[in-house]
Amino acid sequence: GGAKKWAREWENLGLAHITKGLQIPWGSLGPLSGKGLNICTYTKADAASLHKILVDGIQKQIFVQAKAKFYSPMFLVPISDGKDRFILNVKMLNKHIAQIPFKMENHTVVAQTLWKGSWLIKFDLTEAYSHIPISEIDQQYLGFEAFGNSFRYMTLPFGITCAPAIFTKLMRPKLAKIRSFAQTVIYMDDGLIISPTFEEAKNSTVRTLQILQALDLTINFNKSQLIPTQKLDFFGWEWETQEMSVKLSQLRHQEALSLVKSWLKLYNTNMVSIKNLARLIGVLQLRKAKIVSYRLIAHGSKTFNGGWKIFRGQLREALPSFSRAFEQLQMQVLLDGITPSSTAT
Repeated sequence: GGAKKWAREWENLGLAHITKGLQIPWGSLGPLSGKGLNICTYTKADAASLHKILVDGIQKQIFVQAKAKFYSPMFLVPISDGKDRFILNVKMLNKHIAQIPFKMENHTVVAQTLWKGSWLIKFDLTEAYSHIPISEIDQQYLGFEAFGNSFRYMTLPFGITCAPAIFTKLMRPKLAKIRSFAQTVIYMDDGLIISPTFEEAKNSTVRTLQILQALDLTINFNKSQLIPTQKLDFFGWEWETQEMSVKLSQLRHQEALSLVKSWLKLYNTNMVSIKNLARLIGVLQLRKAKIVSYRLIAHGSKTFNGGWKIFRGQLREALPSFSRAFEQLQMQVLLDGITPSSTAT
């Protein structure tokens, strides 16, 4: 499978030690002792989906049916394509894993990289972490239980605190091949390719797919945009290179507005909790949900970053007082005419 092909690539890159399985970077507390929580949270309606996930995972050598030294809870969450995603709750495990410093590319890098009239494609990888094998010793700490049986992860699970750093660092030499012929922004398992012309973008698409498929990486064609365009969604933003503008994507727009509507209903009935407010602040700040578009000047960084500094300042000014919070937010965030009275029903 993909892990074996990656093993050959690692050998070629002088990283043969990884072919025996990655060792988890344990922190000062060391590996866990005890059995943890072998909780399997799913409904009867989820049973068929969970069974399929386990069977597929065993066939792909992501899981193995075996006893473990430590168990973490698991559950399923629905995703946009109608399927379920298997989640291992590794909160307790993460307390024992060392932090690995690394730098991920973000929306600021996109703003600095785009130029007027450039052509864009994006790719999305599926089960990217499943290509990174874990050493047999450390697999024993990646246990979970389902249908009365014990299982272990054989590959890097989603949610492990060190996973983004490990995946990014291992992908870097492989993605250098793509960067040799195209401007590229990579965020975890999502990639943006930027080209000066439509034809160059098409050629870059073909070469990029060849490199990814040679590694047995699975491309999610439903989430990818492989026909060159001058407007696409990336990082939750809609980037447009003819007019050099960027605005919140329609999906993120609706998510933010839905949360604001819910908050306003609670606000009008005096049922707002600190937790509710904290969640709203998190969405508006972390997703930077200002519902207006920005014009990118030159490479865009000055206007893009300056706009967000102003917006964060407006939020900080608005939030100290509950009575003023959404009066300010309605003016500053331009919530498409939504008012407390219209959301109280």
